Amino acid sequence: MMNKTKKYEVGKGKEEEEAKQKKFKVILNKLTPQNFEKLFEQVKSVNIDNAGTLRGLVAQIFDKVLMEPTFCEMYANFCFHLHGELPDFSEGDKKITFRRLLINKCQEEFERGEREQEEANKADEEGEENLSEEERAEKRIKTRRRKLGNIRLIGELYKKKMLTERIMHECIKKLLGQQETPDEEDLEALCVLMSTIGEIIDHQKCKELMDAYFDWMKTLSNNTKLSSMVRFMLKDAIDLRNNKWQPRSRVEVAKIRDEEEGAKQRHLRAILNKLTPTKFSKLFKQVIHVDMDNAKTLLGLVGQILDRAPVEPIFCELYANFCYRLSLELPHFSQENENISFKRLLAIKCQKEFEKGERVREEVNMDDDEEREVKQSKEEREENVIKAKRRMLGHVKFVGELYKKNMLTERVMHHCIRKLLHQHRTPHEESLEALCLLISTIGEIIDHPKSKTYIDEYLEKMETLSNNIELPFRIRFMLKDIIDLRKNKWQQRRSVEGPKEIHYRKAKSFSPSSQLGSQNVHLDVGKPFEAMTLSAPLTQRPLWGDASRVETSRGSLSPSFSLLTDRNSPRKDLIPRMWLEELQEKTKAAIKEFYSARDVEEVTQCIKELNSPSFHPTMVFIWITDSFEEKGMERDLLAKLLVTLTMSHGDTLSRSHLIKGLEFVLATLEDTIIDDPKAPEYLGQILAKMIMANVVSLGEIGQLIHKGGEKPGSLVNTGIAADVLGNILGTIKENYFDEIIKNSNLHLETFRPPNPLKSRILERFIRD
Repeated sequence: MMNKTKKYEVGKGKEEEEAKQKKFKVILNKLTPQNFEKLFEQVKSVNIDNAGTLRGLVAQIFDKVLMEPTFCEMYANFCFHLHGELPDFSEGDKKITFRRLLINKCQEEFERGEREQEEANKADEEGEENLSEEERAEKRIKTRRRKLGNIRLIGELYKKKMLTERIMHECIKKLLGQQETPDEEDLEALCVLMSTIGEIIDHQKCKELMDAYFDWMKTLSNNTKLSSMVRFMLKDAIDLRNNKWQPRSRVEVAKIRDEEEGAKQRHLRAILNKLTPTKFSKLFKQVIHVDMDNAKTLLGLVGQILDRAPVEPIFCELYANFCYRLSLELPHFSQENENISFKRLLAIKCQKEFEKGERVREEVNMDDDEEREVKQSKEEREENVIKAKRRMLGHVKFVGELYKKNMLTERVMHHCIRKLLHQHRTPHEESLEALCLLISTIGEIIDHPKSKTYIDEYLEKMETLSNNIELPFRIRFMLKDIIDLRKNKWQQRRSVEGPKEIHYRKAKSFSPSSQLGSQNVHLDVGKPFEAMTLSAPLTQRPLWGDASRVETSRGSLSPSFSLLTDRNSPRKDLIPRMWLEELQEKTKAAIKEFYSARDVEEVTQCIKELNSPSFHPTMVFIWITDSFEEKGMERDLLAKLLVTLTMSHGDTLSRSHLIKGLEFVLATLEDTIIDDPKAPEYLGQILAKMIMANVVSLGEIGQLIHKGGEKPGSLVNTGIAADVLGNILGTIKENYFDEIIKNSNLHLETFRPPNPLKSRILERFIRD
C-alpha cells in the first residue's frame, strides 16, 4: 500500500512539473517586445517551488534563444528581469539561482560548440559512415547557428551585467585561439561578440588587452588561407573600433534606431499618461523594464517628464518622487569621457527650461511692435502669454520638489531665487509670483542656520517689494504671505490638500491647460471625464492657504465643482454637486449589473438619476474601454445596450454624446493597445453592430478613425486604423455589407498604413 502511495505521489509530481514546463513553453512562444511586461508577470505567477522547475525554465529560454538569435537582446532583457524576481534554492551545499543556471548553460553550450566543431571538421576530413554529405552540411549549419546564437546571448547578458568582464575576455581568447589560422566559425563568432560588447568592454583599463586582440585580428584579416567572407568580417570589426564602435552604414542603422527609439518613447509616454499614486510602483517597474540601452532613450524620458510636469503642477510632487526613484535605478552611460546619468540630464534640462522661462518673461513684458502685431492677433498673443506663464510656474514648482528629493543642489536653488528677485531692478510680476511659489515649496528646508544670511537678504528685499505701490495688490499680498509664512516657521495656517486620485487619470493628457490658470476654467464636454483635472488656480489668493476650497463668484465651493461650468455659458451648471468619482463608479456599477441582470430599464433609470448629460460621452468611453477586458458575450451586450439607449431611449443617451464617446475611445486607442492588444478587434466588432443598427454610419466612423489617435492620421500610420476598419467590415453581415459600403463613400485605400503587410485584414476587402 505504501509503495502505491509513493508511486502516486511521484506520478502526480511529474504531471505537475510537466504542466509547469508546458505553461512556460506557451508563454515563451508568445514573447514579443509588445507583450513583454504581460508575459513576464505570467512567468512569475507560475509556482516555481523547486530547482527542477527553475532548470526547466532556463533550458526552455536557452533553446528559444538559440533558435531565434535575432531576439537575443529581448531574451537577455527577459532573463535580467527574471533574475531579480525568481526564488533561489539549495541542493546540499550548493545554492541554485536563475543566474547561476543560466551561466552554466552558456558555458556548456560554448564548450559543446567547440566539441561539435572539432567533430564536424573530423567528419569532413574522414567522412562519417552514417551521414551523407548533405546531412553533414546541415549538421554543420545547425552547429554554427547555435554557436552564433549562444555568443550573441553571452554578449547581451554581459551588457545586462549578468556575466562578468573576465568571462568575456576568456571567450575572446578562446575564439581567437593560439593557432596561426583559427577556425572560421570561431572568428565569425568573435566578430559577432565584438560587435555586441565592444563599446562597453573597450575602456581604458583593458586597452592593452583590446589592442592585443585587434593586432591579432588585423594579422588574420590579411591571411589568405581564410575565406574572403571571414576576412571582411574581421576588417569590419577593426573599422568599427576605429570609428569608436559606430557602424559604417550610419544612415540605415540610424533609421532603424530612430524607429526603435520612437517605439520606446511612445511606450514611455503611454506609461506616464497613466501615472497615479496608486499605480506608482507598477508603472515605475514598467519604465525600468524599458530597454534603456543608450543615452538618447534616457534623454527622451527626461524630456517627456519635463514636458508633462510643468503643465500638470498639482502632480509635481508625484513626478519628483518618480524622478528620484528612477535616478537610483536607471543606468549611466559614457560619452566622450563624460558620465551621463538620468539625474544629470534632468538637472541640465531643468536649467534650460528655467532660462527659457526667463526669455519668455522678457518677451511678455516687451512693448508690442508692429511686426509682432502682424504675426499675432491680440487674442493669440494673450493665449500664448497665459500658456507661457502657466508653464513657467509649473516648472518652478517642479524644481522645488526636485530639490526636496535631493535631485537638485541648494546652490541651484539660491541661483534661481536671485534670478527671480532681480537684485538690481524691480522684478517682473511673473518672476515674483514664481519666486513666492518656489519659496513656499522649499522654504522649510532651505532656511537653516548656514543659509540664514542669504534667506534674510531675500526676505528683506521681498519686504521692500511688498510695499511697492507700483506692483499689483495680488503680488504684494503674495509677498506678504511668504513673509508671514517664514515668521510662522514655514507652517501653513491651514494644511494644503494634495491632489485626489480622480486628478490622476490616463486621459488627463487631453487638457493639461485645465490644471492651472485663471478662475474661468470650464468643463469641456468635448473631453472625457477623466481629462477634467481641476485645481485651484495659482494666481488667486490666498496662494498657500486652504487649497481645498476656491473662492468664486458663487461662494466657496469644493474644487471638483466650483469650476464645472460650460465653455459658452460660464454661469450654467452642467454637473450637479456629486463627487466626480461617484459618477465614474456608478456608471461602472451600472454596466456590471447590466451584464448580470440584462435589464435595460434599470440602466436607463441609473443614467437618469445621475442627471449629468455632459458626462455621457465619458460614460460611453468608460464602458467601451472597460469592455476590452470582458468576454465576447459582454461586448455583444454592450453594443446592444448602446444601440437601445440611443434609438429607443433617445432622451437617455443622445446620438451626439454617443459619437463623442467613440471619439474619446479612438483618441486614446494607441495607449489602450499597450494593455489590451486586441482592442482594435473588439472595438471593430462593437462599431459594426452599431453601424448595422443604423445608429451611426460607416462614413462617420471612418472620419472618426482618420481623426483618432494622438494626432489626426496617427491611427492610419500605425496600422491601427486598418485593424479597426478591417474588423468592422469583417463583422458586418453579408446582407448589409454592399449597401453599407455604398452609402459610406469611404475609400478603403486611405486607411492603409505605410506598410500594407500590417493590414492584411483590410487588404482582403480592398482586393474584393
